[in-house]
Amino acid sequence: MPRYEIRAATRADKDELLELARYLDSVNLPNDPATIDEILEHSEQSFNEEIGDPRRRNYVFVLRDLEERRAVGTSMVIAQLGRRDAPYIYFDVHVEERYSATLDKHFSHQVLSMGYSFHGPTEIGGLVVHPDARRAPERLGMLISYVRFLWIALHRADFQDRVLAELLPP
Repeated sequence: MPRYEIRAATRADKDELLELARYLDSVNLPNDPATIDEILEHSEQSFNEEIGDPRRRNYVFVLRDLEERRAVGTSMVIAQLGRRDAPYIYFDVHVEERYSATLDKHFSHQVLSMGYSFHGPTEIGGLVVHPDARRAPERLGMLISYVRFLWIALHRADFQDRVLAELLPP
């Protein structure tokens, strides 16, 4: 019998996901019971195709240790960032060049500008592996991370061509 399983997270996983959320407390997986309820409900509706527009779906996966009977990892996929009712807002760093005829000098500056999109990328996020499971020989972090790409590959038409990952420091 296998020791681990990866599957769609359900509302029954709430307490275990909250435990994992304490290690990261991110926008995708906040340490907040009410928000976790909403995330899990949305995920269940997404997996069950109850949300008609596939680009409005969000999927949460859970990695469970069957021997210890607990979640040791989680990850998620947000099908599309940015819609008419909720644009994807981001910062863009680019170089702006200017020339001063008065000074006869060329200037080059890095500039931060705000951008937005109504047809943003797919986002992979919410990757959390319990500290006790991070160095397991089974490479559990890689497995719970890669399941998102497998899901995207199996449902290619439901996702964007660009995939974004926002990384947080430890």
